[in-house]
Amino acid sequence: MLYLCETGDNRQKHRSRLFESWYRASGQQTTFAYLAAELPDEYGISNYVALILRPDHPRFAAIAQQFSDTIELFREKPE
Repeated sequence: MLYLCETGDNRQKHRSRLFESWYRASGQQTTFAYLAAELPDEYGISNYVALILRPDHPRFAAIAQQFSDTIELFREKPE
């Protein structure tokens, strides 16, 4: 599952922490991997994204790498 926390009411950081809290409380850390990132936009608004994926997924490494690469792409500022 890939998600982006909604920013319309400026509570995206709270949503991100809540999702992470639910993940940690679930006791499913060996069943699911949780990869999260914060991405500021050009206006300084933080966007919170995360990927929840089974570590035994046959393409786990490729999916995790693509997520990481995409995050880095969004962090790079165009010249």
